[in-house]
Amino acid sequence: MIGASFLPLIKSASAVPFLSKTLRSDRALSFYNTHTGESLKRCVFWANGRFDPQALRSINRLFRDHRNNKSIPIDPNLILFLHNLSKTMGTDKPFHLISGYRSPETNALLRLRTHGVASKSQHTIGRAADIFVEGRSLKQIQKAALSLMAGGVGRYDSFVHVDTGKIRSW
Repeated sequence: MIGASFLPLIKSASAVPFLSKTLRSDRALSFYNTHTGESLKRCVFWANGRFDPQALRSINRLFRDHRNNKSIPIDPNLILFLHNLSKTMGTDKPFHLISGYRSPETNALLRLRTHGVASKSQHTIGRAADIFVEGRSLKQIQKAALSLMAGGVGRYDSFVHVDTGKIRSW
């Protein structure tokens, strides 16, 4: 069960009018992109009862395909999923981002080189992140993500995949 400190997963902030009244505190996340070395420290993506457009643009940039510098809007529900995941794990350490958005070209290339890359990956539509968090085992991250029942969760050798697609696990 998700506690009162969590934001529900939503289509848009305006779609759920009660959010501005019930969630007055800011929501922030920190990220470190393992491929580019870039980071966002305490990026406040939710303030004054709504998403902060500038913060979402910063997240989109950090989550871009590092191979070709292309980006698309990242699903705000993915950011909420990650926020809820950090709260469930009881940490404010940065998410180490292995993969966020993947262009269709990059996804096709990875499918040729790597086992387990989906042809219709949630990464290609900005709805997935491959992550790890220092101080937490992959099993701990996976278990916490599964408890949220917010989308797909898969554990690999060096990261956990989370997405806002159908609820499933591997």
